[in-house]
Amino acid sequence: MLTREFIKTRLAEVAAERGVTVRYANESGSRAWGMASTDSDYDVRFIYQHPKEWYLRLDRPKDMIGPIMELDGELDLVGWDLRKVMSHIAGSNAGVIEWLHSPVVYFEDTDFLCRLRELAATYLQPNKVAAHYLGIARSAKIAGYDEAAGDWNLKKYCYYLRPVLAAEFVLTEEKNPPVLLSDLLVRMPQADIRREVETLIAMKETVGEGHRTVIPPALDHHFSGLKAILDEKLASGSRVTTDRAAADTLFRELIGY
Repeated sequence: MLTREFIKTRLAEVAAERGVTVRYANESGSRAWGMASTDSDYDVRFIYQHPKEWYLRLDRPKDMIGPIMELDGELDLVGWDLRKVMSHIAGSNAGVIEWLHSPVVYFEDTDFLCRLRELAATYLQPNKVAAHYLGIARSAKIAGYDEAAGDWNLKKYCYYLRPVLAAEFVLTEEKNPPVLLSDLLVRMPQADIRREVETLIAMKETVGEGHRTVIPPALDHHFSGLKAILDEKLASGSRVTTDRAAADTLFRELIGY
């Protein structure tokens, strides 16, 4: 298992090599969702910033660092430039929103993070975020379910459950959904279904990522039905194009323009 100190050291080394400043760094994926397997890797994501002059140029250089894969894939480092991140925030990008609310943080500029979170809340488009999560759920089922055998890859099933719950949260509450699966589960009124999910999560923590299992019928019925309801609800909704002026203003402030 990698240590926080090792990850922070690698982030500092990468930033020095590229001549950038890391403003925020977090864990993404299964470790952030609270459902890592015994062999889960570390998906480290970070937001970095160039000196002001870098942004005042005619060309648009690469705005991403990585993926940098190390230690036989155990460590996966990916960084996005500040301008790229803010553009995605203005577009209500669910992935970036998750970065900003990750429960596992390696580096944090508190004021910077608070301002980005506030901006993300301003630009939230519930239908767009829900569509993102329901798309992930569909992909997880395609990749993880074997119809002939009637079983699931356990990792993929967990990757199916969480986005369904996240989509339900954002469409119901009209707020960015929690990152931790446990924080989504506590809202479920069906205690028996919640216990079934918790049992699967406990199993996932003890097995490898290739483990397969048969899902209890009651659990399968509940989440299939919930997803169908959400798909229908989403189909009747609409998306909007937002004014990016607030994001432009904050971006200029952050780079010192």
